[in-house]
Amino acid sequence: MKLLFDENLSPKLPNRLSDLFPNSLHVRDVGMKAAIDPIVWDYAKDNNLMIVSKDADMHDLSLVFGNPLKVIWLLSTVFTWSGLKTGGIERSGLKKKAK
Repeated sequence: MKLLFDENLSPKLPNRLSDLFPNSLHVRDVGMKAAIDPIVWDYAKDNNLMIVSKDADMHDLSLVFGNPLKVIWLLSTVFTWSGLKTGGIERSGLKKKAK
């Protein structure tokens, strides 16, 4: 599973989570820094990527356009990298669910 992180999330995420989600991208990586949501949606669909966003608009697009694209809508992104490393967010749980 490859992820496409939306502009409202850190561009460091693809690298930080590369062990769990290899070949994932941030919109900046593909020249879509200020792209409108439907453009991001089409790119993800064309490249078989799952969108990760904390933007309700992406969630709304998933309700309108439906499958095959999936959206991970983050309602809260209040965590630290140290928490991620030490299990504040269970990386092992993410890995099991990602398979």
